Amino acid sequence: MAIDVANLGRIDLNLLVHLDALLTERSVTKAAACVGIGQSAMSHNLARLRELFGDELLTRGADGMRLTPRAATLREPVRSALAQVEAVVLRDQAFDPATAVRTFRLGLSDSMEILIMPALLARMRQIAPGVHFRLYNVDSSRLLDDLDADELDLAVAHGLLPQGQFHHKRRTLLTERSCACSMPRRPVSRLRSRSRTT
Repeated sequence: MAIDVANLGRIDLNLLVHLDALLTERSVTKAAACVGIGQSAMSHNLARLRELFGDELLTRGADGMRLTPRAATLREPVRSALAQVEAVVLRDQAFDPATAVRTFRLGLSDSMEILIMPALLARMRQIAPGVHFRLYNVDSSRLLDDLDADELDLAVAHGLLPQGQFHHKRRTLLTERSCACSMPRRPVSRLRSRSRTT
């Protein structure tokens, strides 16, 4: 299929990153935080996206922002497109901790956060000063689903993994009393529990 270069060239493809964040977070404030811009800039981008797609995309409801039917159909195609772009652009780029500027989504229980984060942050300041973590409280029963849904990059929790599930999207390390799971980094994501960046 031929690409309409003339029309595509008029579109700011960064808007797709912002659209993914908006569709995932369903909040201008949270979407702005995910991509590292201000709330007013994200509001402006939402207006541009509404004009681009000829649709409101997000509307206010009793329980917060809701996706329009058009927006709901865009979630998977936009995520897939961003994943393909990332694979093409980053395929041959080796990860260098010393120069990387990146935020990883890390799921931890409160007890694990207290146990590992002080030492981990101290080490990261030495070897990867541009790497940050966005921390989430995790429910062990949902941990694998959150990883498969690309809502976490790494999760550490006590207990055994749920049985009878096949999770092919990530590598899994198991010990008798704990588990740590990881998956390749993909674009923006959503998680139900509270979070903070550190």
